[in-house]
Amino acid sequence: MNQNVRFYALIGVVLVVVGGMFYLIRGRGGSKTPATTPTAVKQEAKDERERVEAPEITSSRRESRLTATASRPSGPRETTNSAKVGNYAISGQVILQEDESPVEGADVSVYWTDKNAAIQTYDDENVWKARTNVKGFFRVDKLPASQYVVIATKENLAGVSSTAINSREPEDNIVTVALKPSGSISGTVLNDKREPVVGALVALGQGKRGQREIYGGDSQTKSGTDGSFVLDYVEDGTWTVQAKAEGYAVAEVGDLAQNAQGVEIVLKKGGSVSGSVVSVDTTKPVPNVALSLGASGRRDRLNSQKTTTDADGKFEFKDLADGAYGLGLDKQPYIVSGQVPPLTIENANTVDDVKLTVLMGGSISGHATDAVTGTPIVGMSFRAQGGQGGRIDGETDEDGVYRLEGLTAGQYAVRRNWMAGYRHGEDREDKTATVKLGEETTGIDFAVPPGLYLRGRVVDKNGEPLAMVDVTSVDATD
Repeated sequence: MNQNVRFYALIGVVLVVVGGMFYLIRGRGGSKTPATTPTAVKQEAKDERERVEAPEITSSRRESRLTATASRPSGPRETTNSAKVGNYAISGQVILQEDESPVEGADVSVYWTDKNAAIQTYDDENVWKARTNVKGFFRVDKLPASQYVVIATKENLAGVSSTAINSREPEDNIVTVALKPSGSISGTVLNDKREPVVGALVALGQGKRGQREIYGGDSQTKSGTDGSFVLDYVEDGTWTVQAKAEGYAVAEVGDLAQNAQGVEIVLKKGGSVSGSVVSVDTTKPVPNVALSLGASGRRDRLNSQKTTTDADGKFEFKDLADGAYGLGLDKQPYIVSGQVPPLTIENANTVDDVKLTVLMGGSISGHATDAVTGTPIVGMSFRAQGGQGGRIDGETDEDGVYRLEGLTAGQYAVRRNWMAGYRHGEDREDKTATVKLGEETTGIDFAVPPGLYLRGRVVDKNGEPLAMVDVTSVDATD
């Protein structure tokens, strides 16, 4: 038994010695210092790797030369708690504002906002989150077409941007977010009885930096159960902070410095405006007319409201702060007849019996078809501009039909906007139309020439993707 033990022990010692010798040989061989490459040679090799040959791309419709395109930046997978799903994406880069260098590891939050709301707000129920990679890139996908607020943060730096996803654009919506030193403003929202107001919307309004007017953009938050709030992403300057809650008028506090604390915003009951919409032609009330009311003469983010007339043509706007307001139609086939009455709220008074007289405006309609196949083009955007200085936008439906309504009488230029897969620029072919009140000008049709849609991926000589490369195509037939 002792002989067996000694035999196995000897075998173990031999294996340890052989393994150690093998490790020393490999380690010594692997520690050889590689030959040094001059810096100039390294740079030349890098430039050669990143040089991309332009492929020739030929189409029966047209020949083009693609000189560069953009690859989709890859980064850590995003997370979301939103039930909203779509087929679009937002990608981009987070950089430092001072030197435009990329920021790795920045937290990016992409918030959905309702593009049709009177006040653009966002919350944690519809947010997509990601983190930038080593080159500062990020990407979130499966987004529905809408407007978005993009917020990037890292340590004491923050940047805010906004963008809109257009259903006519299949590619990623590209944004750049610049980080800069960021502070906050904190305080409490109270009512006139000194009670905390829960869930009040608090937003950064207008401000000043020196003599220059600045705007708080998309910085907002909501007050907590004790009425407290912390408004982040505040740049250097002096600011106005606004607050709004149901049953109260908008209140604001001005001349607040970055990192101000203990701010009290007191909400009070507001005034109201009510009235009716009447047809000039029939002298009868007009139901289902969409109206908008906004503060006059100032950029006031929270003092905007929308409503629709009821079955009797009546409307009402509540909880209005003191000040002057402008009343108007919101995307309607009607136009206002005469002057819109001036509206002023003082000491939370009530303005009743406002009478808005309207008449049926003119309209322009037509078809958009593919000039080669003749098939209808769905979702193409059109604009009519002229008349008395106004403009109206609209899109084609599933039959390729567009209709621009609510136009005053006069001459209009009708043009189509860019859409992927169709030629634009000098091939746009604007048209003119004469509009009369109460009449529809038809037959303003567009046979749109399709374009060569180029889509690809740019890589260097080693096959590594080159992200955020500018896109340029050159007509090779000229």
